[in-house]
Amino acid sequence: MLPLQAWGQGHPGVDQQKVDLAIDKGIGFLTKSAPVLDKHIPLVLYTFLHSGMSDTHPKFKDYLSKLLTLPLLKTYEVAIQAMFLAEYDAVNYQWRIAQCAQFLVDNQLTNGQWDYGKETNIPVASGAFKPVKKKGKTKVRSRKILIRPQNQRSGTGDNSNSQYAVLGLRACIQSRVFPPKKTLDLALRWWYQSQNRDGGWEYRNPTQNSYGSMTAGAIGCVVILDYYLKRNWKRDPRVKSALIWMTKNVTVKKNPHKPQNRAYYYYMYALERAGVLSGVKKFGTFDWYRKGANQLITLQTTTGAWGSTSQTCFSILFLRRGTPGLPGVATGR
Repeated sequence: MLPLQAWGQGHPGVDQQKVDLAIDKGIGFLTKSAPVLDKHIPLVLYTFLHSGMSDTHPKFKDYLSKLLTLPLLKTYEVAIQAMFLAEYDAVNYQWRIAQCAQFLVDNQLTNGQWDYGKETNIPVASGAFKPVKKKGKTKVRSRKILIRPQNQRSGTGDNSNSQYAVLGLRACIQSRVFPPKKTLDLALRWWYQSQNRDGGWEYRNPTQNSYGSMTAGAIGCVVILDYYLKRNWKRDPRVKSALIWMTKNVTVKKNPHKPQNRAYYYYMYALERAGVLSGVKKFGTFDWYRKGANQLITLQTTTGAWGSTSQTCFSILFLRRGTPGLPGVATGR
């Protein structure tokens, strides 16, 4: 389990007791409500982990058991499963993380995007990659696993699935499960090509309809890809122009420029990732965590929920600042 101190202690202008209470109420909603759908299990487990819930909790144990038997079918769920396992126990579950990596590599489209994905041949068995114990050492460590593509899918995808695929691949790399460099190159090329002239991104192709959730998510992706491709993301003009867009448009009242304020909580979690991964504490003078945390506290219902199961998870992950920073890179905390 993650140590609570890894998340930091409070934030100026934020009542940490209110944050903790909101998280506890949100977890209460997730544990007391009806069993979640299979597609939500990875996200709920990831939220449990970042809430500090013990892995001996009945719900945690039940969902973990189910997680390891779920077929790998959809990009979102597979990516978040890798994220959860990488932070929970990347050594003993490396075999499953390798399966997630194979799915993500084989479902990348020829233009560098991902769509919702489809089932692929995943031959890795649970005993294929047993942890290594070095001679004279008591601690075991994971092996280095190289994923080789088994097929290439044609077509186009969307920038939402593509965001989560990159997050999943990052988790795999952290777990010493390495996708081909070509996979990362293709992904970065797509993000470069799809950026709008104003510095933002939208759901599919470059237009002039940039909006908050896609732009915030894209910032995190480009930073991750630059980092693992050994590029200086701080000097990347695409990152710079995207941060300028966020500075001009950031708010926690709505998903900027998204009609009917759709995908608000999805946006808030993307905002958290953009801040942490880029090391930005403020977009200009806008303290994204202070304003966001205080806003989310006011939006929580008496049941402990923020709308749906996924919306509640996104809110808790924002409040907990759940995104792990990149090694050696200061986080936006």
